[in-house]
Amino acid sequence: MGITLVLMLIFIDSVSTFSISALTDSRNSTTEKEGKNADIIRSLLNQETIIRMALQQNVHILRKDLVTIQEKLTDVETKMSRNQVECTSAMSKLESRLLILIDENAALTNAIRSDLENCNENQLMSSMEIQQINQTLAGFDLKQDVAFTVGIAEFNKTWNSGTLVYNKIISNIGNGYNANTGVFTAPFGGTYVFYIAAVEYEKQDLGLDIVLNNKSKVRLIGNNQAAYQTGTNMVVLSLGKGDEVWVKRSYGKGFHSHGVPLTTFTGFLIKHV
Repeated sequence: MGITLVLMLIFIDSVSTFSISALTDSRNSTTEKEGKNADIIRSLLNQETIIRMALQQNVHILRKDLVTIQEKLTDVETKMSRNQVECTSAMSKLESRLLILIDENAALTNAIRSDLENCNENQLMSSMEIQQINQTLAGFDLKQDVAFTVGIAEFNKTWNSGTLVYNKIISNIGNGYNANTGVFTAPFGGTYVFYIAAVEYEKQDLGLDIVLNNKSKVRLIGNNQAAYQTGTNMVVLSLGKGDEVWVKRSYGKGFHSHGVPLTTFTGFLIKHV
């Protein structure tokens, strides 16, 4: 009985000691876990603080970049607005210039058309005059021993006085025309025909007379309504031996011609006295 009691007390003491030891171990384990958790929490807080600071710095940088972008955008919009104004102004000037060019082109077209019409009229007149000459000559004895055609092989825009000397001899049957003086001298008496044609120089008036012994007989004109107007005239004269015929300036200045003469002087005998 006594032994049994002793054994029970020993058992109870062992159980109590084990329980107290187990409880102490449990508390120590809980304390260690709580310490670890606290460390984790502190680490997370530190990381959160670092992240927050980094975010704040990034937000500051982004705001600064946004301000810079807005300034650049404003500058671009200003330049675009200014360029638009300049482009509008330039387009307006180009449109005005285009209208002027259209008007100038229309005026030039009308001028060319007018010149062509005048040229056609002059050519028609020249053809009619040649036909008249041919009809006139048809009734005469064409056995000629005196005839000449002379011309000028270059233009002269300043000539304005005296006798017009034709320096290019095309024909000079009978040698009545003097290329140095520009004067035809009748080798003998008879009825002669003289014809002149001249082209005025670039809208400069031109008047030329056929002169017999210092007396003007007929006159051609090239007016200044258009450039390079052609004037012609013809006369039939009774000449005595030694009479002189030439072409002189009446008014205006200059004349047009080239290698194949445009400005010419022609004369021939149609009847002996």
